[in-house]
Amino acid sequence: MDGSSKPAVDFVNHPPHYQTSSGLETIDVIEAFTEDLTGAEATNTGNVLKYMCRWKNKNGLEDLKKARWYLNRLIEYVEKQHEIETERAMYLMTTATADNYPKSSVVTAQN
Repeated sequence: MDGSSKPAVDFVNHPPHYQTSSGLETIDVIEAFTEDLTGAEATNTGNVLKYMCRWKNKNGLEDLKKARWYLNRLIEYVEKQHEIETERAMYLMTTATADNYPKSSVVTAQN
């Protein structure tokens, strides 16, 4: 070796397609933005970030399509959760009417 060769690229621990020129790594971004998420939210968000961060340096259009696939999956999941929460709230509102309480617990206005 003449001393001018570049150090070997570590494709396992620090793959270049997951790093910015300043050294910021995608794994750190994913961990920061998913730390308060769980399950499908964490998985899908992490994958969207992964593919968006690497698309230009790895698989191009294929990675953009993968990011879109995970984003669509995340949107469907969030919409379903919203629908479930809305249905639950509506159910609770309809079951928590004054008619469902004993007459002795209903407060009426006194003249």
